[in-house]
Amino acid sequence: MARYQLPVIGNANNSQVPIDTANSASAAVMRDVDNSINVGQANVAAINNSGADFGAIKTVTGSTYTVLSTDRTLLCDGTSAAMAVAVPAAAGCQGRKITFKRMNSGSNAITLQDATANTEGASTLVLGSQYAKATIQSDGTNWWSV
Repeated sequence: MARYQLPVIGNANNSQVPIDTANSASAAVMRDVDNSINVGQANVAAINNSGADFGAIKTVTGSTYTVLSTDRTLLCDGTSAAMAVAVPAAAGCQGRKITFKRMNSGSNAITLQDATANTEGASTLVLGSQYAKATIQSDGTNWWSV
């Protein structure tokens, strides 16, 4: 599947880039006056979703795991031992989202660890109960629970 970056060029209210070539008159990306990006679509059924964000769900086990650049959703199973999950530095991941879910019951917690102490101002975020979850996103300086 090809991925494309669509430049939005021009003055704020006249900037439109078609996102569906079959229905270019009804589907467009626009830059608003506050520089936010908006999607307009008269015919919702005509939206082309080829740019949707898909990622694999991965189950991880053991006492430690280091998040890979390809990881998006991690099912963390600490059945055999408490698990420490090393999160990458926020500085190299601006905009990135990662979702974690604890799968095991019992007392073995899943601890997300950020060596730079930038996960909402702390160095750890603990998933303390079965099915507890957290999605974090980097702003380029910190990881935030979103």
